[in-house]
Amino acid sequence: MAEVSNELIYKLMLDIQAEQKAIRANMEQGFADIRAEQEALSAKVGTIADSMVSMRKQMDDQTTSTRLIAVAVDEHSHRLERIEKKLDLAHA
Repeated sequence: MAEVSNELIYKLMLDIQAEQKAIRANMEQGFADIRAEQEALSAKVGTIADSMVSMRKQMDDQTTSTRLIAVAVDEHSHRLERIEKKLDLAHA
């Protein structure tokens, strides 16, 4: 069996430290990649949210326009009914 010397222990500790540094560097790079992806996703979510707000506003505008058209059609229908009454026209 090989003897365990202080020099051998020292070399093993240096190897272990080197491996730990490499692992730590890989982990830090992985965390940096994750943070970058998270920021990219946040930007995309922000863009989607802005688009949804814009679509909602357009829908509200369309609803308002449709209601205004409905009111105008209703007013014209009432006018036509009054004209028909004045002219004594009967509905067929």
